[in-house]
Amino acid sequence: KAYKSFKAVVNSKTPLASVFEVLDSSSGQVQSEQKQGSIVAVMTQKELESDPPEWYKRSAENDSFLADLKKTKSAWIYHGNNRILLATHDDSKETTAEKKSKALRSIAVKTMQALNAKKVTHAAFHISEEFDADNINQFVNASVLTNYKYNKKEDVFSPDTTEEEKLEKTVHPQLLENIQFCTPQSLSESQLSETEFYITAAKSALFGRDIINVRGSEADPDFMEEQIRNVAEGKNNITDIHMIKGQELQQQGLNLFYNVGKSAQSDPRLVSVYYKGNPESDQTDYAIIGKGLTYDTGGLNLKPTGYMEDMYMDKGGAVAALGALKGAIELELPVNVAFTFGIAENAIDSKSYKPGDILTSLKGLTVNVGNTDAEGRLVLADSMTWTQRKFNPNYMIDLATLTGAVKVALGNNIAGIFTNDDEFMSKFKIAGDSVYENHWHLPINDDHREIMKHDIANLSNSGKSRYGGSSTAAAFLENFVEKDTKWVHCDLAGPAYLDKPFEAMPAHGTGFGIQTLLKMLTDH
Repeated sequence: KAYKSFKAVVNSKTPLASVFEVLDSSSGQVQSEQKQGSIVAVMTQKELESDPPEWYKRSAENDSFLADLKKTKSAWIYHGNNRILLATHDDSKETTAEKKSKALRSIAVKTMQALNAKKVTHAAFHISEEFDADNINQFVNASVLTNYKYNKKEDVFSPDTTEEEKLEKTVHPQLLENIQFCTPQSLSESQLSETEFYITAAKSALFGRDIINVRGSEADPDFMEEQIRNVAEGKNNITDIHMIKGQELQQQGLNLFYNVGKSAQSDPRLVSVYYKGNPESDQTDYAIIGKGLTYDTGGLNLKPTGYMEDMYMDKGGAVAALGALKGAIELELPVNVAFTFGIAENAIDSKSYKPGDILTSLKGLTVNVGNTDAEGRLVLADSMTWTQRKFNPNYMIDLATLTGAVKVALGNNIAGIFTNDDEFMSKFKIAGDSVYENHWHLPINDDHREIMKHDIANLSNSGKSRYGGSSTAAAFLENFVEKDTKWVHCDLAGPAYLDKPFEAMPAHGTGFGIQTLLKMLTDH
């Protein structure tokens, strides 16, 4: 649970010579019995050539060292009792601010991987004054995001294994417990506040990763409700926590939602948390709705082997909403937000809902069940209607690992977004870009809407075509958006869960969407 004890602090007006003192003082804050500390110097090539630090000069006399440094952009230097990781940046190659920030994020990822490999527990970073506040934010954000490894291995040692051998042979990853980011220039209060945002956003994403990675037999609807209550209960600005559970869903008209989850041992439930960061206003600025399918077998349209094993991550939309709620509480954002979590397990038993069933939604529209594996949109549809009726938000965002089709269209690293308001969608996409969570606007047109109509019911949950699946799913959801609500639907089935690391995102659950939501709420 790295996010629980991990500390990251920014120190401005701290010259390189003082970073060694910062490292010594930070080591006392680390609780590990085996403290391993390092200096990390992030410098430009121009700086090293014009004003090299004393600890660098001896190494710079070695042509082989310089050749390796030019190739790898980083090197370990041992100076006295200090272990220094030098990371270099050739700023002559980056012609735009965006390219410079992306290059610095890449340096941050590689630097953190090098520190983790040496089992460093605390580090003091010197970030060159050649980098501006925006560059520092990106470097800090990527560093915190990289300090993560989900691990369920257990150590098994013989009785005569020494403590040193245990440290060396452990299967547990050693993550940093304390990072001090130091920069020589003076940062204003607003700049430091923004940097704190990027740290908090990243730590919220680490929290989300630990939730999404929990497997289906443990992370059932009871588990998810517990996580929501742990985040929200007793916290500042939380004015209401509301739940509709089990047959109460059916009794209150959320039939689509109820039928998806009624076969599971743990009851389906809608959990709503109201965050009132602006008590001067009674208006709900945003509604954020997350699909929380804790496990998706596909229902009676059962998924085959090779397609079901990772379906514990089908709660990625709800995890994104939960991580954003946690971050909003910690940042005390002055905005009013209704968070709705649609939590269910799509399991099978004798009372499972069936292909060909016609169900009546909370809105009153009837839906023919063409496929029980198109269940997420059913949960979202009733959740969206309930949320709009209760809170009447200005803006509504739903997030879901909804379709495999969006991965076919955009690949693993980009989420698809759909909207009824281009200006709102643009703000959402810009928020994502600023935290390097990539989104792409996909269409909903009349052909997609026609595909989702049914000859007996108002709608089909699977439609009349197998093509354009992410757009047809969005077209289905569009029917449950009220006329005056500005809406963005985010299909994050690709980047919510990765088979291999990508930039600062790890393999497995990534916590994608959390930082975008927090940036969106912060910019409001």
